[in-house]
Amino acid sequence: MPERMQADTRSMFVDANLIRVLDPDVLYHPEDDGSFDVSTTGLVGITLSGPVVACGTHVGDVQVGAELWDEAPPVEAEAWQDVAEVSVQWAGLVMVVCGDSPDEEEAIEVSLPGPGTYRVRVHARHRDEGEDRDERDPVETVLIQVWPATGPSAPAAVHKATSTTSAVWRREYRAEHQARTGSGSVQREVRRRDGG
Repeated sequence: MPERMQADTRSMFVDANLIRVLDPDVLYHPEDDGSFDVSTTGLVGITLSGPVVACGTHVGDVQVGAELWDEAPPVEAEAWQDVAEVSVQWAGLVMVVCGDSPDEEEAIEVSLPGPGTYRVRVHARHRDEGEDRDERDPVETVLIQVWPATGPSAPAAVHKATSTTSAVWRREYRAEHQARTGSGSVQREVRRRDGG
């Protein structure tokens, strides 16, 4: 039976719609980190420094949980809008989950059993409430589960994809041929959808 080895939840400040999962031993500046592709999942992609989670919140606080498991936990998608997972090769002993920078106080450090291949499952809800939220709007919530993978790297898997934000991210990245534009085209479409 899978066992949760570590868990932490914090409010994180997000800028440019992204939560980063970084290997501090292989850390690139975001501008040098390479593009990431969320065209399959609409939720999570991989950069040179590690996975990135595509949020609906452009700038603001997101509630983020991170868990380490000894093996794959059961998929529990009912309470979430979107659930997807990817495989990632990890060189170090720590994954840092953060908004803008791994040096932020709210960053979560996940201690790993060793280098190797890991599976990263991301859950998200309240993604469609708009990029710029006030205190009456629900806070976007993300849960990241990590466990050592067995066997070769598996392809990305989507367990649930019901948010409009997920559809926007998938469509934008397909249209841009996996190019990271930074032009705000995703933000413009989300704003248009929300009437902004």
